[in-house]
Amino acid sequence: MENFRLWVLQAPVHGRTCGFTDVKDRRMLDPCLTIELTNEDGSTVFEDDSRLINLQLVCHVSIWLMDKVTDCAYVLNSSLKNPEFTEFDLQRSHMTLVGNVAKTHQKMHNEFGEPKLLYVFPDLTIRVQGKYVLKCLLLDISE
Repeated sequence: MENFRLWVLQAPVHGRTCGFTDVKDRRMLDPCLTIELTNEDGSTVFEDDSRLINLQLVCHVSIWLMDKVTDCAYVLNSSLKNPEFTEFDLQRSHMTLVGNVAKTHQKMHNEFGEPKLLYVFPDLTIRVQGKYVLKCLLLDISE
């Protein structure tokens, strides 16, 4: 996509699960996931870059097992017992990753005062204990 790339500036290594209660007891991942939009060669993309004019870029975060093959977006609610249940059912499942999982870029400055286009995810929470990988996908939603 227009030779852009996502560069992880900051990512959580450990987190505390929040369970399945209402979001009153949410424990955010710390530090928050922060992604920089760069050119394919790693150089800075500036806000006035002509390639951005017709694009609406969104970064989407999803949660996967450490094997990076198994998607863990949903977990079944084990408190609901139904022997006839065999297919995936949104009514009986919960999202594993809670929070804003899609963001548009924001212009920010790094610690050296250099402008950067960043995707920041400050409110991500994981509901189920385990070892996971967060995957980021850059999407153009202008079409």
